[in-house]
Amino acid sequence: MAGQERTKKALNEIFYPQLLTSPSCLNLPTLGTNVNLKLEPHYIQMLPKFIGLEDAYLFLSEFEEVCNMIHFHNVNTDVVKLRFVPFALKDNAKRWMYSLPANSISNWNDFIKVFLRKYFPNGKTVKLRNEINQFIQFDKEPFWRYMERFKNLLAQCPHHGLEQCRLCQIVYEGLDQQTRTMLESMCQGGFLTKNPTAAWEFLEDLAEKTMQWETTRDDSLSSRIANVKGGLHAVSDLNHIESRFTALENQLKGLTIQQPQIFQSATIICSHCQSPDHTLSACPHYAHQLSTGTEQVNMAYQRPRNDPFAPTYNPGWRNHPNFSWSQGQNL
Repeated sequence: MAGQERTKKALNEIFYPQLLTSPSCLNLPTLGTNVNLKLEPHYIQMLPKFIGLEDAYLFLSEFEEVCNMIHFHNVNTDVVKLRFVPFALKDNAKRWMYSLPANSISNWNDFIKVFLRKYFPNGKTVKLRNEINQFIQFDKEPFWRYMERFKNLLAQCPHHGLEQCRLCQIVYEGLDQQTRTMLESMCQGGFLTKNPTAAWEFLEDLAEKTMQWETTRDDSLSSRIANVKGGLHAVSDLNHIESRFTALENQLKGLTIQQPQIFQSATIICSHCQSPDHTLSACPHYAHQLSTGTEQVNMAYQRPRNDPFAPTYNPGWRNHPNFSWSQGQNL
């Protein structure tokens, strides 16, 4: 039957999707006839926004604060919260709410359980508990900042399950030596003899006092001296750097000016004819002079031949005793 109805539809009705509304996960109670629950736009603008990356507990606290300010006649506050929560969820959080089973949430407590199970899993709880148990004071951190960080960490995990005595122990053991000495001197060495309630009150009171000591302390003179010293060091350092850059720039300019002279002095010229076009080995005049001089030297030092037909022949050289050779000559 359904197949026959499908074949009777046009192709554009089959191929293209149609708007389908899924039932809401919120099972809102039926209001009376005399109840007027009208959601004004300025109410929605007052709501905090949650996309899935924010602190889940902080969002619930802010959301409940806004909803407690809005009152309708004969309407329970939990009903107002369920009416407003879809407008506070955005992006991934809104898609998560649409994926919940239909009519699975009937009251505000059911929504909180499902919400925290999604955005505050057990692994995050274990991580925050470990951070609380291993909490320590930073180097040179004031005591009031140390307590403020610790209380902010506790606010991120309200269900940490740690008793007040354990919290006091964590704060005390996480202090550095100087701050612990100050704490003990403030209570005359009897901090560990206090009960958990009195010890926690003492820690909060000490945090407030240390904050007041830091803010009311007159550091104007010391700060001015530090600024002056810092300014002098900064100016001197800047002048030193500028002088170094100026010297380096002058050196580079000197190299640039001397560079043509170096190249000019390094140019090889002919030592015979002083021509820069060739070297001594390639000089034609030197080669011609060298060949002419060689011939003259050869002619000057050539021994005359004992040839009677030579133009330089001297008959007196033939029987000269110094020009004859005798193997058995007696000296």
